[in-house]
Amino acid sequence: MNLQQLMEIESKFEQLSIIPIFDEILNGGIQTGILTELYGEAGCGKTHVCMTLMINTIINYKTSRVIYISTAKQLQQDRFNQLLYKFTNLFNKCIIQHLNNTKFMDEYIYEQLPTLLEQYQFKLIIIDNITTYLQELQLTLNQMQKTSILKKFSNHLRRLAKKHNIAVLFVNNVVASTQNNKLYPALGIKWSEMIDERIQVEKKGMIRYFRIDISHRVALDDATFTIQESGIYPQVD
Repeated sequence: MNLQQLMEIESKFEQLSIIPIFDEILNGGIQTGILTELYGEAGCGKTHVCMTLMINTIINYKTSRVIYISTAKQLQQDRFNQLLYKFTNLFNKCIIQHLNNTKFMDEYIYEQLPTLLEQYQFKLIIIDNITTYLQELQLTLNQMQKTSILKKFSNHLRRLAKKHNIAVLFVNNVVASTQNNKLYPALGIKWSEMIDERIQVEKKGMIRYFRIDISHRVALDDATFTIQESGIYPQVD
C-alpha cells in the first residue's frame, strides 16, 4: 500500500475535537482508527489536554463512551469533575481505570477491553502513560524483549481501534539526551515506529505549546494555549 492509498483510507476515519486551535493544525482533530501519542515533561499540561479531549468526546458523541487508563498517578478526579460540572448527566460515559501493575494492565487490555468494546460503543481510549507500563520489567528485560512486548501491545490496540473506529491516545514521558541535553519521547526509536501520529506538549514560562512531531496527513505545525480554571484556551498575546 502506497502513501496516497493510506491517506485516502485514513481520511475516511472520524476525527475527535479538542479545541478549535488544535483542530485547525490537526485538520479536524485526533483521528479514530490509528494510534496517537502525546508526550512532554511533567507539569506541561498533558493530562489537561487528555481531560479536555475526553469531555469534548462525550459531549459531541453522546451515544459513545470514553476510557481513561492511568498507569502511574490516578486522574485528578476533582479537577475532571470541575471541568465536567455543566454536564453531570455525562459522568457515566467515562470509565476511569487505575492499573499500576503490568499484570493488571495486560489482563484489562487483552481480556476485558475487547469484550467491553463489543458490548458498548466507545470513541476514545487514553493510556496515561505508556512509559510506566514497562516500568516493573525494565530490570529483567533486554531491549529485544521490550520491543516485542510493545509491538504486541500496539498491534493489539491498533486492531481494536480500526475494528471499532476508536481513537487511541498514549501519553508518554520524556528523557534527556546525554549528548545535547534535549528532551525526547521515552521508549526510543522502535516505539516511535509503532505509532501513527505524535504530538508534543511543551511549557516555556507561562506559554504552552501543542506541536505535531509525526504525521503523514498534516503539516508539522504548532499552536499556543493556556490552561485556565474552566479549561484550555488559545494563547492571547
